[in-house]
Amino acid sequence: MQARPQNSDSYGMRAKLQSDHGCDDYFNPWTPLTTACKLKKNKMVELLLTSKADANAGSADDCFPSALLTVCNSGCASQEPYDRHLIAMLLEFRAEVNGRPHGVSAETPFRSALFHACRDYEPDVVEMLLTRQADVNTPDEYGDAPLHMAAGAGCSRAVAALLDSRADVNALDADGHTPRECQLNFQLMKKATVRDFHMLPRLLGKKTASDDDEEDEENERDSVNEEDEDEGDSANELEDEDDEEIARIRGE
Repeated sequence: MQARPQNSDSYGMRAKLQSDHGCDDYFNPWTPLTTACKLKKNKMVELLLTSKADANAGSADDCFPSALLTVCNSGCASQEPYDRHLIAMLLEFRAEVNGRPHGVSAETPFRSALFHACRDYEPDVVEMLLTRQADVNTPDEYGDAPLHMAAGAGCSRAVAALLDSRADVNALDADGHTPRECQLNFQLMKKATVRDFHMLPRLLGKKTASDDDEEDEENERDSVNEEDEDEGDSANELEDEDDEEIARIRGE
């Protein structure tokens, strides 16, 4: 049976992970747990967590992410799926769903795990994080909230889940755009489906070309009805005038 490490955050454990998998100095500031998460070594992650590694520890340097943020970020427009089992394991060991990168203050905008999952078209992970009370309205440095990213990625399921969790559909980004006004981001929407294109306008209340056609038809029908009513009123007025003229002639 493999012995558990006495100190799960030891430099020796991290060095072993790095040397065994050919990591360069980029990983040096990371904890063993974040390093194992980055390398997607699930067995090692489980070993570290059961050996009481802190699921919320950042790194020795400022602005390096926690384990959950490391897993929930496959990279902008990446086609690589998230490891849902790894995320579930971290959450089970009390990883903070709204945890910030080490060294980032509460006042500083940042990209949360939910933000990344929305951007990377991961609706299952979005729903998983929302069940753990992920903050739906935390913006990044550009003012983009998770709903902006889900809309931009064309992920209708994530949009629906966020709206069910009371995401602010009128939140403004740095350019003054609401999620309703977000354009589909062709760099992000590689996973979007035909169903997404049908559902997104309905969920966000956007107008489509067909909506405009229907509105034009409705306006045209209203106009015709108004004309019919006007003609009816005119006919009634003429009829009243005829009755008055007949009564005058009769001397009534």
